[in-house]
Amino acid sequence: MRSTKWFAAAAGIAALTVGNASAQELLSNALMDDTAITTQLLATPLNWVVTADTNDGMSSEPWNNVAGVDGKGVFVKTFQGSEATPYSASIRQDYVGVIPGQRYLMTGWVGSGPGYSGELSGSGTITQFALEFLDGSASVIGGSALDLSVADLTTVTGNPFDYRQYAVSSVAPAGAVRARVRFSMIDGYPVPGAGDAALVTDAYSLTRVPEPASVLMAGLGALGLFAIRRRR
Repeated sequence: MRSTKWFAAAAGIAALTVGNASAQELLSNALMDDTAITTQLLATPLNWVVTADTNDGMSSEPWNNVAGVDGKGVFVKTFQGSEATPYSASIRQDYVGVIPGQRYLMTGWVGSGPGYSGELSGSGTITQFALEFLDGSASVIGGSALDLSVADLTTVTGNPFDYRQYAVSSVAPAGAVRARVRFSMIDGYPVPGAGDAALVTDAYSLTRVPEPASVLMAGLGALGLFAIRRRR
């Protein structure tokens, strides 16, 4: 019985150690709550690069915050476009110092209203969630992207705007020096008469997934440390 309790306690310590090691956040201002006016007419998240076809393509707003109280989410202003002249906008952040051969995990929240063209079949609008790897000349050399129309952006979750968390994972290729977390709306517009056309996003994360060998060594190390303390 004592042996069983020892193993359970030691395993718990190992799991906690491994969990903490794997959960290091690599993004700056990951929750997007710190803002400033940079390239857009209104404030957008600090340390995030916003590009848009207009200078009022995105803004940080408190009414679409998904990550707790007193925060802000990002509002992508689909009303700036039309079916005849759709518009595009994206927000991204680069993390410098990736390790080629290592796996990285990106997560983030995205939601939309029924009047957003990205929910309309055949609209041509692309809503994209991407983890990209760049080389020393800032060229994209790998990564993975998720088309949120295919991922069922319209799923009802009970959160405002049907907010839902999405994830993309990819291994950094040889020559990669940075990872780019990116959310893009391409050729978006409001659909007349379909209701709220809001497109919102918030609360991103980028973490490195530990190698199986590293996880095993961390677990064994915690077990050994517990055993030494047990003898003392």
